Parts: sequence; C-alpha cells; structure tokens
Amino acid sequence: MNKWVSMATRPILAVALCLVVLEMSQAAEPEPLEFKGLKMGSSEQELKKLYPDVSCINVKDTRISDRDCVISKTTIAAVEARALFSYYSNSLASILIIFNLPKGNNSYQPARNFAPVLEALVGKYGPPTEIKTEETIMIMSVMHTDQVTYWVLPSGTITAERYSGGKIWSSVSYVSTMGVEEEKRRDAEIDKSAAERIAETAKHAAELDKAAAERASQNRPQRPVSSISTQRS
Repeated sequence: MNKWVSMATRPILAVALCLVVLEMSQAAEPEPLEFKGLKMGSSEQELKKLYPDVSCINVKDTRISDRDCVISKTTIAAVEARALFSYYSNSLASILIIFNLPKGNNSYQPARNFAPVLEALVGKYGPPTEIKTEETIMIMSVMHTDQVTYWVLPSGTITAERYSGGKIWSSVSYVSTMGVEEEKRRDAEIDKSAAERIAETAKHAAELDKAAAERASQNRPQRPVSSISTQRS
C-alpha cells in the first residue's frame, strides 16, 4: 500500500518540484534595465509614444550613437531631471539622467535630494556592486565628498554619480551590454580604417620617393666620352 501511494504521488511531487525550481529561477532573474517602462533595445518610436514632445537629432560621431533624443523635464523618485536617450540602429543603447537643474541665480545644487534616487535604484535593482567616494577640497578649504555607485548587471551597467560640490553634475546612466559591444565594434572599425589609410599613405609616399629617385637618376648629366679620352691622352 505504501509503495502504491509512493508511485502514485511521484508525478505530483515531480511537478511541484519543477514549479519550485521555476519560481526560484524567476525570482533570481535581475530586473531588466529600463526607465519608466522604456526598456533597453526599444525603438525611438516607443520613446515618442511616452514622450510626444521629445526632441531627436542625428549624431555626427556615430561611434557613440546614431540618434540622440532629449527630454527636458522628467523625474526619478520625484527628483526633477533631464534625460538623454541614445540609439544604435533604432535600438536604445544608453540613457543619461542629469540632475543639475538650475536653482535660483543659475547656481547648481547637484547633490540635493539625491538620496531618494539611490534608494529607488536599490529598491529596484538590489544592493550596488561597488561604491566609490572621493573627497575634493574647494574654495575656502571646504571639503566635499563625491560618491559614485555602480550596479553591474547581466543586461548592462547603472552608474549613479552624486557630486557634493566638487563637480557640476549629478547623474544616473544606464548602459546596455549591447551598447557597450556596439561601441567597441565601431571603434575597432574606425581604428582599422585609420590603420589602412596610414598604410596606404605610406605606400603612396614610398612610390613617390621611388619615382623621384628614378627621375633624378635619368636627368643626371653624363660626361662626353670624347672629352674623357682627350683628358687621358
């Protein structure tokens, strides 16, 4: 009887075990990189659906991106900011959120209200991978502590830079793994093209030097044979 019960319940136990493993694997998966529902790899058209007033331009230096789109006013954790979205081949590769909005007489308060931003990032992506601090002495020997916080994820990297006075900007950047790989690929292509141009220029210069040497050899005056014979006699 016990053996029969064990055999009967074995499929149920196997299904239950699979469900537990599936649930654990889903819980372990990190949050995909995204900003207000806009995921990395999404198109420019998807951005314009969320932000109809976004301004986009073509980029001259296509190593960094093909197109950049700017939102003049957005928020993270209710903190006002501006946002720059960069695309490779109509695929969102990186996002830069800048918190250096002017306050009062065009002065900047970049560290103000940055704590809620970090709290929101920790709540969404978990504890950071690394935190770096740097102390900077400013005017009147006032000491400021800047902090850079990193999240290294399978889908990309988040960098939160909080500046207390040593620098102008505080920001959060999202860079996808695809964006990093594409920039490296384009850099390699540019380096290869530059090396090929240098080699071609050197080859052309060598050919010009050779031709000039041949012309100089042909144009060199020759002493008459009769003159040489007279001098010997």
